[in-house]
Amino acid sequence: MPAAVSPGQEQAARLILTECRSEFSFLHRALALHPAVADMLALAGRCALCSQAFLTTWLECVQFVNLKKDMKMRSLQSIPVRVLLCSYNCFNQSGHVYYGVAPV
Repeated sequence: MPAAVSPGQEQAARLILTECRSEFSFLHRALALHPAVADMLALAGRCALCSQAFLTTWLECVQFVNLKKDMKMRSLQSIPVRVLLCSYNCFNQSGHVYYGVAPV
């Protein structure tokens, strides 16, 4: 992930990432002229809940995957799988199966 990004830079990055979904957008074409910006935006993640792109990891979570049920393996174990969320708004939604990971 990039070095410290200010809240304003994060907002701008999210706007650009959303706009660049269309290859016909002005911003998508303009990125070809700014390879350093394109490289930085290439490091963006996607929220596991809302699928919106983000540059700064706001919340790192895990989802426990049952190997037998979800992966059709013989093992009865459940393993934690890393997922990223874009905001506490997404994390605070009810009904998801993600557990927040606190830094040590």
